[in-house]
Amino acid sequence: MARLDRDGAGFLRPALVPFDSKTFGSGGWGGIATHPSGDVYCWQRGDSLLVIRPKSADVDYIMLPYLFRNVCFDGMTVARDGLLWFAPITKEGFLPASEYPYPHFWEALAQNVDNRDAFDSIASQTHRRDDEHKTCVLSFDPATNSFSHFVVVHDVGGELSCDAFNYGLFGGVAEAGNGKLYCSPTNATAVAVIDPARKQFSFIRHAGRESRRNKWAGIVLAADGRLYSAPSKARSVLVINPENDSLQYLYDHELFSQVGCQDYDSDGEELFDFDKGDVHLWSGIAMAEDGKLYCAPQDAEAVLVIDPDMWALSILRLPVSLAARDNKWVGITSAADGRLYCAPCCMPYVLVIDPQHATLSFIPCPCCHWDIEVELRIVESTWGRPEFAGWAWCGIAASEGRIFCAPDQADAVLTLVVPRTDHSSLLRSGLHLDLVVVPDTGDRIGCHKCVVAAASKVLEVMLAGSFKEGRDHSIGLPVVSAATATRLVEHLYSGRFPKGANVQELAGLAHQFDLPLLLGQCCEEMLSRVLWEDVAGVIRLLKRFSTASFEARFALCAAKEIVRA
Repeated sequence: MARLDRDGAGFLRPALVPFDSKTFGSGGWGGIATHPSGDVYCWQRGDSLLVIRPKSADVDYIMLPYLFRNVCFDGMTVARDGLLWFAPITKEGFLPASEYPYPHFWEALAQNVDNRDAFDSIASQTHRRDDEHKTCVLSFDPATNSFSHFVVVHDVGGELSCDAFNYGLFGGVAEAGNGKLYCSPTNATAVAVIDPARKQFSFIRHAGRESRRNKWAGIVLAADGRLYSAPSKARSVLVINPENDSLQYLYDHELFSQVGCQDYDSDGEELFDFDKGDVHLWSGIAMAEDGKLYCAPQDAEAVLVIDPDMWALSILRLPVSLAARDNKWVGITSAADGRLYCAPCCMPYVLVIDPQHATLSFIPCPCCHWDIEVELRIVESTWGRPEFAGWAWCGIAASEGRIFCAPDQADAVLTLVVPRTDHSSLLRSGLHLDLVVVPDTGDRIGCHKCVVAAASKVLEVMLAGSFKEGRDHSIGLPVVSAATATRLVEHLYSGRFPKGANVQELAGLAHQFDLPLLLGQCCEEMLSRVLWEDVAGVIRLLKRFSTASFEARFALCAAKEIVRA
């Protein structure tokens, strides 16, 4: 049984990052992946990619090629070649060419159509019946901002989709050690395999019964070199061995029944339970630092834990008040703090899993649309408890010490700065100090260079390079008071907002040294003071940092709405 923390204690309040929903719509940004550059890409079931740039605290948009707009991709990943690869679009020969993804797609693709007039010309022509099995794979190169694709004609050796279900075939993409990309079969009867280097494509057949839909959702590469897929309606974990493209199944029927799994009769057909409804147990899978795999509970009453070394399954149970809810969390990622975070779909909390201590925490989410009463409660109690709209976020990724949740029906991206490890005991020990921070009074505040350098890239460069600070083992803060310098050092060790700090001075230092957690904490503190301090001054201060911080921008919008109310 996991220990529970329902108040989000120790976590910075999440912020919302709005995007141009009037132009691009507010629904369907389902997939999400982090590029080595730190940029985070979300694909929309529409016409563009949403690009989140954490380093500049900005968002951008990249239009998809004409023919691929409004295509519902089933996943996306970043491969070792630095390209974004989308889950394949597959046409089965026994289905009319107009079935998927839309009429005349394949004819237009063969002629590299890139505009509406050329497409309309092809659509007006009479086309012969196309009985070929085809697969198209789309990729994007962030370095050149360009898309490319390849098409493979193949013989799948039988029907690929379940009950001629020709969309949503795959539920995620992951790269194996051999450089190939493997796509988890959701509504397909085979694992799709993409070879980016050779521009080739193949299938691993017989992945589950042909009559079953929504079998697995999410895929991850484990430390043992195999890929594992999270069970949605299947009663087993799908395990793929890329060395020989073989499939195995890891199951525990008693455990699956405990958490509300779909039941099947002796012929493998679903036994529908009206009380359970259409159950999708887990959606998304990620590996923790200890090598175990964790699955986000969508409809399941517990987090699923997979131990590849022991070939065993276990669970971390959710609290009773939350366990029975549907569509709770969709998507999971590991973050820099060693925890795993799950995207809130129809829940008002980000789920946080701490593998080291087997604990679950719940971080309350802010509203997507401004609710003045909610924001006033936030001012009074720090954390809001808003009523929550469903299908808000579906998909989650980590980058630059943050997590980002891809919006499904939400009108903003959700972001959260992950906590830092608490090294306060090291500071209190006073041992092996090798760096001093010197404020305007000339006081010398001792600390450890390794701890300070680990706090941000700016401090790391200052201390590791040929800069004066690194050579002299000293950081000078000539216009900062001794009290604020001391509070800064306290934060660098603890990761917490120091009590009694001068918020304005501390926020300036956070901005100067690129400390997003501290700047976010300062913005939260400023927002809490809006109603009883110099409102104009607080708003002015938040505006100063709004171009550099998602939290400052979010707090600024909240402060303005509170003032209007």
